Amino acid sequence: MKKGIVTVFLSVLFITSAQASGSLLVDLFLSQARTLDVIDWKVGDAANYNMQLGFIGKGTVKKTATKEEEGAIWIETNAKTPLGDERVETLISRADGKILKLIVNGQEQKYEEHEIELISKDAAEITVPAGTFKTIHVKVKDKTDASDVEAWINPRDIPLGGIVKSSVAKSFLTVTLELTSFSRKER
Repeated sequence: MKKGIVTVFLSVLFITSAQASGSLLVDLFLSQARTLDVIDWKVGDAANYNMQLGFIGKGTVKKTATKEEEGAIWIETNAKTPLGDERVETLISRADGKILKLIVNGQEQKYEEHEIELISKDAAEITVPAGTFKTIHVKVKDKTDASDVEAWINPRDIPLGGIVKSSVAKSFLTVTLELTSFSRKER
């Protein structure tokens, strides 16, 4: 049961970030750069994070683009937590950032779009273990599961959604990620 809590938070965090990367950020950047291709990730791109799971403890998360599939890309997210390891595989459409398939610990899950309300967005500079980054700081309410999401995003420099730091708060638990390192395959 406790392991399921982590899965729920990882799913919300990365699904919401994928949606933010695929749609919110497109909307935010379109007025500034009509040619920006947000889902330009390559197989081998990776991002690593420290994770704080509230009272549960600390862990790590590694996101990696693992393979291409007909206009989409697979993103594998591996989390190591005090409750055990979790693996989330997500197939994301390059055309619109939509989640095409979601597999959690080897079991395919039904995925439904989240209803996200933008609360605020502004420019912000933030320092995390991986360095200091110029970001778009967004606050959203995920109405689908009543969680509050706050993220500092830089999709230009950081692969796989551009998350520099993020926090998902739902009822009694807040999960926070901070970027520790990242790599991009040559473009």
